[in-house]
This record gives sequence, structure tokens and C-alpha cells, in this order.
Amino acid sequence: MPLAFISVILLPIVGNAAEHASAIMFAMKNKLDITLGVAIGSSTQISMFVIPFCVVIGWMMGEEMDLNFQLFETATLFITVLV
Repeated sequence: MPLAFISVILLPIVGNAAEHASAIMFAMKNKLDITLGVAIGSSTQISMFVIPFCVVIGWMMGEEMDLNFQLFETATLFITVLV
């Protein structure tokens, strides 16, 4: 698997499993304002902390990874934060 896929997709899903579970529980109880807050907080956390952290870890491991995103990656992060 490519390093970018692991760091941008898999790591956030596993790392925020508790947040995702609580968002689902709140959504089932019709508390959509809390669900929306959890979702926005989670996507902001990923874009501001996890991706730069993975770049630093990749640098220490000798893997080439940077924050120079192409159009697809930029659009994906933008839509994630909006949704």
C-alpha cells in the first residue's frame, strides 16, 4: 500500500474510531448538532495534525512524503472539512 494512502486514509480512521462511534451513537439519538461538531472536529484534526505528523515520521524513516498536494488530494481535504 502506498504511504500516502496509509497516512491519509487508514491512520485517521483507526485513530479516531472512538470519535466515529460516538458520532454514530449521537446521530442515532437525533443529536445532529453534536454529530456535526464531532465530524468537523475530526476532519480538522486530521488536516492540521495527522498529515504533518506523518510527513515528519516519513522523513525520519527515509520515506519521501511532503505537503505538496495535487488537485485531487487538495479537493478531497477541502470537501472533507466542508462535509
